[in-house]
Amino acid sequence: MKRNLPLLLVTLVATGLFELFFHFDWDSGVVRAGVVVALLGLMLFARALGRGRTRSAWPRWMLVVSSVVVALLVYWHFKEGLLSTWRQRRSEMGDIHVRTVRLLREGISPWGFGTVLESGAFRYLIRDPASLACRAGSPPPDEAQQATMWDSPSRGDELFPERITAPGCEYAHALLAVVGYRYGPAMIAAYVPLIGALGRGGEYVTHLLFLLAILGALAVLLRPLSREGLLMACVVLLGQSVLRWDTLYESDCDLIPTAMMLWALVAFEKGRFGAAGALTALTLAAKVFPAVFLLPLLIQDRRGRAAGAFLVVSALAWGPAFAVDGVGVWDNVFRFNLERAGDSTALSFFAPPAVMLAVRLGVVASCALAFWRFVLRPGAFEPMAFVAFCMGPFFVFSKVFHNNYLVWWLPVVGVVLARALTAPRAASRPATAPAASSTPAG
Repeated sequence: MKRNLPLLLVTLVATGLFELFFHFDWDSGVVRAGVVVALLGLMLFARALGRGRTRSAWPRWMLVVSSVVVALLVYWHFKEGLLSTWRQRRSEMGDIHVRTVRLLREGISPWGFGTVLESGAFRYLIRDPASLACRAGSPPPDEAQQATMWDSPSRGDELFPERITAPGCEYAHALLAVVGYRYGPAMIAAYVPLIGALGRGGEYVTHLLFLLAILGALAVLLRPLSREGLLMACVVLLGQSVLRWDTLYESDCDLIPTAMMLWALVAFEKGRFGAAGALTALTLAAKVFPAVFLLPLLIQDRRGRAAGAFLVVSALAWGPAFAVDGVGVWDNVFRFNLERAGDSTALSFFAPPAVMLAVRLGVVASCALAFWRFVLRPGAFEPMAFVAFCMGPFFVFSKVFHNNYLVWWLPVVGVVLARALTAPRAASRPATAPAASSTPAG
């Protein structure tokens, strides 16, 4: 039992830290950065603790209890998602994708100039004094007019001229260029079938399917380990509020790129570099982050299969979108992320420039070290560890750090911790004398 205490304690500490992060949201950028640093330290501690340890299997009762806990967590998440589907629950993030499907049916580009897909941006546009001045004296719409506009399948710039050219309207013009769809074509492709078939509730069914894909990837990644490893990773993934609330209630879309990222990591680890490159491209075509953390792994394939597949699939995914509305795609998907303002969820909102410069240098150094240790060093290719130890520092210096970003990191942290502290499957259950309660990790 004592030999398994680290596994239990690390699982509980990781789950508690993620839950703490979720509850410290706006105006808590400093605390949130501290939580990320603590999680990075926990992964380093687990890897150091697991090096050279003799690990024994959990007693049967602990396996049963932890299996029941994971089963209840899975049930809870699916219950929440199905309730959201049944109730056709409406949320700001979900409206973005539902409205995108409606626009596509009308032959309107979701990335087009003036297409407003985020209700927060729309409210800002109709209330901002500078934007009001560019509406040729039109009165501000009341709530009923706003609701009518938001439910209609038409463009979101009816209240504004098609092209704002009047002096002093440069800001409003620039804003209208980046309030469209901020994700790539693969994200749209993931949502279209079920939103088209089930309406608003289809987005939640989509999320449940991609949650199953994530659980499947965890099972494949941790199959060489004893059952404790998979149970631990599932508790870290499902045992706190952020995934359930943000994706199955508020309907953030991050389960989709996270599932693609994990299966890309599966392909990298198995040496299937063509599939890895293709899945990396699909991840990027869904959401810019977390795909950027997969790109350095492409160089591991010296024969160029990963890079070749990445380029081909990227061309197939992005080519039609850029051909139809290249400027809109660039403005909304790429330029917006490069130029967006920071907020109080991030450390950079509070820290002085000199401190943030030091933080950025530290982040670059830590990612470079992780790249050398887990990618470049011969015989030590660990793509999962590289993503875990590079993504975390990136969060610390990012301009915004919203709760849904943690969805990318949760399964990766769970896998790294499980691999550090659980024994290989073959060593976890001695087939002979019961007295041999432990075997070397090997």
